[in-house]
Amino acid sequence: MKYYFKSKIPVEISYNGVGFGDTDANPAYIGFQAGYAFFLGKNVSMEPGIRYNNAVNKSFYDSNFQFNMGFALHF
Repeated sequence: MKYYFKSKIPVEISYNGVGFGDTDANPAYIGFQAGYAFFLGKNVSMEPGIRYNNAVNKSFYDSNFQFNMGFALHF
């Protein structure tokens, strides 16, 4: 789920993983992301951001930070 504050600051909460079942064999993360949206035109934005992935099963997988660059189409 992504929400844009003041049409420029994207904030996102998401679940990344194979499933809610056996997390021992498959990594699963709850992610929190924030960034800034640079609009290149009316419907296209470039979005640099930082993301924290919180591991669901910390016995097998570590939580981590990511820096990412994304592009979005707005319809």
